[in-house]
Amino acid sequence: MHECLQLDNHSNSLGAFFENHCNEKINFKYYDQGSCRNGCGDTVRGNAKVSALKTRGQIRTAACVWPDWPMDSSGKKMWQGQGSYSCGFDSKTQNQDQTVNNDSGNPQYEHNSPTRSRSKSGLGLDLAKYCIQKYGYGTDVFNNRSDAYSWRCITQRSKIQINMDDACQLQYGRRYKAELKDRYDSYTWSCYE
Repeated sequence: MHECLQLDNHSNSLGAFFENHCNEKINFKYYDQGSCRNGCGDTVRGNAKVSALKTRGQIRTAACVWPDWPMDSSGKKMWQGQGSYSCGFDSKTQNQDQTVNNDSGNPQYEHNSPTRSRSKSGLGLDLAKYCIQKYGYGTDVFNNRSDAYSWRCITQRSKIQINMDDACQLQYGRRYKAELKDRYDSYTWSCYE
């Protein structure tokens, strides 16, 4: 874990906190064996803390000084919780100074941030990155695993349904459209040209 960032998983029985003990703002991502098995992340200002979902099991964390984010070792994709990482910045991502607390009050939504579709035939989607690009840093992603149309970007004020065609076009270009294989499996979206 970054030397400035500390996980407090014990002071509150309902949730956890990530505390930043340095002056710089930190962007971080983490993976656990519970609600954040597909990844969670946020931004925390200097000498502040941000609430998070209660972690479970082994935790893998990567953190970078803002505006950089943890990237995979190639520096081309967001870190997915495995292997080494480097700190980098995606110039397409908005530079908004915004911190959003995780919303765990609606049990029908499963926390999955960032999320890539698991389809093998088309191009996958990084919906957490899409939400950040559309609504700013600190935005999160939620869905109901058994309803492909349930994907939402979560901001401080609202849950906004994701337009999958827009997500494909933002990620791959205007010629791409979203296709769904199974409406009862939210992880079967793919992008096609």
